[in-house]
Amino acid sequence: SDVVILAKLEKLTTLDLRFNKISEISEVLFKRFSSYNLEKKGFGKGLYIGDNPIVSPPMEILEQGRQSVLEWFAAKKKKEIKELKVILLGNPVAGKTSLLKRLKDDTFKLGEEQTDGINIETIEFAKHNTFAEQKSLHGLTAYFWDFGGQEIISKVHRLFLTEQAVYILVLEARKDPKIDEQIREWVKNIQERGKDSDIIVVANKVDDTPSFRFENQQILQRDFPEIKAFIRIDCQSGFHIAQLKTVLASVILDNQMLKKKIDVKWLNIKADLQQLIQKKPYYIDFNAFKEICEQRGLNNEDARRNVLDFLTKIGLISHFEPKSWEKQAERVNVSNHYVLDTYWITYGLYKIVTSRRASDKAGKICMTSDIKYILNKESKQTKVYKSNSVKEICYDNPNDIEFLVNILYRFKLGYFLDGRKHFLLPSLLNTPEPKQFINQFLEAKEKIGFEYEYESLHKTVMIEIIVAKHNQFKNNDKVVKMWPTGIILRDELSTCEAFISAYAKKITIRILGNRKYKANRELMDRLRCMIDSINKSLGVTPKMLVPIPNQKVSVSYNLLLHKEKTNQAFIDVELDNGTFFSYAVSVLLEGISKPSELARIEKKIDNISAKMNADFEIIVEKLKKDKRIEHATLAAVLKIKNQTLPTMQAEMSADVMQMLTKVFEAFGGEMDEKLKNLYDDLKKKSNLEAKIKLGIPFISLLGLDFSIETAFDVKGWAKQMYDKYELEIFRVMGLL
Repeated sequence: SDVVILAKLEKLTTLDLRFNKISEISEVLFKRFSSYNLEKKGFGKGLYIGDNPIVSPPMEILEQGRQSVLEWFAAKKKKEIKELKVILLGNPVAGKTSLLKRLKDDTFKLGEEQTDGINIETIEFAKHNTFAEQKSLHGLTAYFWDFGGQEIISKVHRLFLTEQAVYILVLEARKDPKIDEQIREWVKNIQERGKDSDIIVVANKVDDTPSFRFENQQILQRDFPEIKAFIRIDCQSGFHIAQLKTVLASVILDNQMLKKKIDVKWLNIKADLQQLIQKKPYYIDFNAFKEICEQRGLNNEDARRNVLDFLTKIGLISHFEPKSWEKQAERVNVSNHYVLDTYWITYGLYKIVTSRRASDKAGKICMTSDIKYILNKESKQTKVYKSNSVKEICYDNPNDIEFLVNILYRFKLGYFLDGRKHFLLPSLLNTPEPKQFINQFLEAKEKIGFEYEYESLHKTVMIEIIVAKHNQFKNNDKVVKMWPTGIILRDELSTCEAFISAYAKKITIRILGNRKYKANRELMDRLRCMIDSINKSLGVTPKMLVPIPNQKVSVSYNLLLHKEKTNQAFIDVELDNGTFFSYAVSVLLEGISKPSELARIEKKIDNISAKMNADFEIIVEKLKKDKRIEHATLAAVLKIKNQTLPTMQAEMSADVMQMLTKVFEAFGGEMDEKLKNLYDDLKKKSNLEAKIKLGIPFISLLGLDFSIETAFDVKGWAKQMYDKYELEIFRVMGLL
């Protein structure tokens, strides 16, 4: 029968995953069952395998490949998941916390305090009278995550948005006139990390605005099928709370997490961690997590990754794993923490980014005195509603404090200064706008311009740009001026200058000078690549615009490209005064690279990074085994810098030094004899010149090909590396 055929196909795709095998069996089936007329049954030509979704094993197991699938089938016992994550999102004071309290214990407090960071509540539906009528939920447990709405920490919140969760988007009816636009913006943010999640859109405080109605519901659901319902409520009066619970029950029961069967070992590990949580550790390290997994029979890395993914999706663990060697090379140690108490992270982060002392110091925090005061002594800006089990947290462990600040750095909310002695939060800068400089860029007759127009421009976009440009001091772009909504930078080699600002939903780029000047174009390319990367990471796709020279209007970049491609030489533009003027397309596009040209640059950088990544992993594996460097392998990695684009030479050379940093750290003080002797000689030398002469061969042994006679600024490079990475070798060498 066709049922048997489908079952065989499912098992084959699950166990083998190779298309040629599926194709082969399909051909056999067509020949064997040629009398089974699919067309008469309305299916059309071909082999019908619809209505046959693979739900077992879970998709995350399938994505790990054949071995993980086989291990899943080999597991003797499998159980259904009875837990899931419900996330409440929305603008500040929209009523998320009030809604959570209504759902949990049917209470309301007028003037509820604003949530600081994230508040997490566990609801076992069978044990809560508020869900007595929703008997279909009894036996299930949901972890409700109430996210604060502060924009500055919204980027951190994104780290905890997971797939296959249920999202409740809470908006305020009386303050959100363009609520359909806000819904679009929020849903796009959820889509970035919340794959296979359903969304309930809630408008709160409708008693104050009884005329409020959702607009464009059908259009929104057509564009975003994950939106399952729109509900008007009022937490104060309890209006439609019962209706919301009924809808919530329906959406939860249809959630993908609850349709899976998982290895019972995963549940045993979850139980072990929940017992551990009772002892109040905020996090465990990799070795502790590995030991728990091994005690339950999960002995390989793929198996641990699978259970970690499951634990993250239900909200029991938070883990931040680097995706590439570039992030490892940042000297930010966050991947070794398996966080069991998410409130511990968000509470600390909130105190830092909203600190009065940090604000008074224009965002520049001393890593010894200020940070401890902020976390442990400074009074909070507001009170916070939280579970009774959560108490005041004291961050007295230096490693804990470093971890929190590293999270801010890792996710580009700030950067280190003075060899990690200070940390700067650009969101708290109080530098006034340099009007003279800005006017110089805006009024210049010769300049190149480019703009990104967003549906809603978050403050974090400009913060990421500021942080990115600071961390790219490894190339020649140096920040000259910086303020909360903009920067002015200069290419130190060519002296080209650029202005980047955030205003009126736009990120604006202006570069002084002739459009035909190659250095100006290359600087624009670098800035566009950087901002494109930031937009991609944020999951936003702004419109790209080209400003009209000496006017206050802009035209679509894509429209200009289309006209150029279709040989249309001119474009008519409506100016501010309502008149039209024809501009030459080629003139407007002068100095602005086409997407294909940018893509080639990005691809070349990606290829270089991928090669460095692969070779770096080889080195790391060798170091794990015998803690010695294979000089030939390392030298091969470093040769990559000679294959880069001319404009990327300095940047890639610095990337190499970042990689070397990790190699130095991996030594643990153990070096082969030749390096050790040189290192010992460096310590003994008191003469600066002698140290430099010995220091250069020391670095050369690691594969770098330069000498003291070259134009390479050794001391400048050494200071830069020390400021960023605190490599004591450079101090020992006398280069500081």
